[in-house]
Amino acid sequence: MGTPKQFLFLELFMQLLRIAFGKNMVCYWDMKSSIGYRYSKFTSNHLIQGSANCSHLVYASAHFDAITFEIHFPQHDPPLPIFKPKTLKQSHPKLKVYLSLGGDDDANDKYDQLKYLHLMEGSEHAQQKFIIRTIKFLKLHQFDGLDLAFPLPRNQPSQQSNIGAFLNDVNRMWGSPTTT
Repeated sequence: MGTPKQFLFLELFMQLLRIAFGKNMVCYWDMKSSIGYRYSKFTSNHLIQGSANCSHLVYASAHFDAITFEIHFPQHDPPLPIFKPKTLKQSHPKLKVYLSLGGDDDANDKYDQLKYLHLMEGSEHAQQKFIIRTIKFLKLHQFDGLDLAFPLPRNQPSQQSNIGAFLNDVNRMWGSPTTT
């Protein structure tokens, strides 16, 4: 756990960044940071305190099942803390909280490593099913938006050709009143 002097320095540093870069400050919190050791341990209490300096928070990370398209938080031992954005918004009402989906640790086997690529190149029906389930998950957990942290294969640009169309579909359905 950090000392009060370290937290004061961090608070001052964050305030200087806000002055230097304007009113928007995007912060990133990985659930796994709560299992760090000593100074690298960053708990949900630190998150609540530090969010005062953030205009946006990216909460990492959730995964999805390649067959059912269900979004879920990863299982860890010991269990990681999962918070609801509502908790942060009670003390920071202007904060926008986004869920990060994907990440490099979302790959249990070779098929899992390609599931994001298969989704983007998959059928429109599969993509719409994924989008609808994702929006339901975001609303259930009260997130304001989604950060797509899809771990794509390296050095295979020909297989990444449909990403633009997929992202346009996500954006169109996110703003569509029929998906609520």
